[in-house]
Amino acid sequence: MSNTLEALKHTIDAWRRQPTTVTNRVPEDIKRQVAALIPEYKVAFLAQYFGFGESTLPKWQRQYGADQQYVSEPQFIELPSVQPAPQPESTIQVHCFRGGLEIKAALTCEQFQQLFMHEELATC
Repeated sequence: MSNTLEALKHTIDAWRRQPTTVTNRVPEDIKRQVAALIPEYKVAFLAQYFGFGESTLPKWQRQYGADQQYVSEPQFIELPSVQPAPQPESTIQVHCFRGGLEIKAALTCEQFQQLFMHEELATC
């Protein structure tokens, strides 16, 4: 056993024999010291050795910023940009009158470019 484990075990045992508060909450310095050991030892071992609940130690680790081994940070994945489908307000109303023929159409900007303009010159 390392001196660090034994010294901390002695501190924890002394705290348990002589509670420092009415509710006997674990002192912050003990929580910090136990959380700092998590990168070196398995949580199950530390919980059993010091007599704490196994689910408690990762909480202390998150709380006191020990090594992030048990704290999984959210993984963000950048999604490719998706062009939204044309909405009615993004359409172009076209009315053509030629030789007595009337044509009315609602076109997207892309459709308008393909039918009436050279793409490299057109901007909508």
